[in-house]
Amino acid sequence: MAPERVDFYVLNQADDASRLGYACMIAAKAWRQGHRVYMQVDTPGEAEALDRMLWEYQAASFIPHARTGTPEAALSPVLIGTECAPEKWRGMLVSLTRALPEGAAECRRVADLIADSQDHRAAGRERFRAYRAMGVEPGTHEIRL
Repeated sequence: MAPERVDFYVLNQADDASRLGYACMIAAKAWRQGHRVYMQVDTPGEAEALDRMLWEYQAASFIPHARTGTPEAALSPVLIGTECAPEKWRGMLVSLTRALPEGAAECRRVADLIADSQDHRAAGRERFRAYRAMGVEPGTHEIRL
């Protein structure tokens, strides 16, 4: 199995705030289109930072979200976690991970964000090759913030 679509968003900024902010924009757009969104990060600290960023993302609107393992997680259309996306949230994966996310092959669509640093770009190239090996030709978008 492989995702139907994979898009890499290569940012021209190296800071985490820019990367998390762009991830929030992608999640907000997908949620507004009626999709469930899973946002996967590497560490609990990154999950906490992303959770805060989603609360602060847009003052005029709220993006309903929760972290895995919380009581509200089962009802939330946007979920943040460090492990494989739960089955209910495999429509859209927003990946902020260094390695290929476990379970990415079961997700319909993947948005993979890459910060402007050598280590992020090197890790991104590895993930790009992994998606190609699955039979998916990823799209690449250069993003100027």
